[in-house]
Amino acid sequence: MADHTTYLSEAKLQRQNDVGLYAINKRVALANSTGATGGSQNDTQQLIPISRAGRIYAGGVQHDGTLGASCTLTLRRNRGGTRTAMTAATTAGGAGQALLTKPIDVAADDVIEILIGGANVGAAATVDVDLLIQHT
Repeated sequence: MADHTTYLSEAKLQRQNDVGLYAINKRVALANSTGATGGSQNDTQQLIPISRAGRIYAGGVQHDGTLGASCTLTLRRNRGGTRTAMTAATTAGGAGQALLTKPIDVAADDVIEILIGGANVGAAATVDVDLLIQHT
């Protein structure tokens, strides 16, 4: 299990002063690889640093094609190494998506990440993460 930071955005690129609802969109191209641009089963790809406390009201993860016969993705919140699933796993074997089922609180220094499950990434695909967040 490895935590990859290849696609992690810089915290300074996240909104700091907004207290209204706003969207965060992150698109990455996972490679057909078990390295830093793809991933092995149980690896994570860290994507979005959270710089201020808030609440994510809606969102999800989707991929445009198969990641391999058994490979799935789960969106998670990483709080100092304690990980909480935000979605169920996407569908294996084809394009898939998984949506938030309830709002989740986030704190400064949390990281939104995807967990690669089921199998290693076996086929390249574009992955989109979309979140609707409000700072508190």
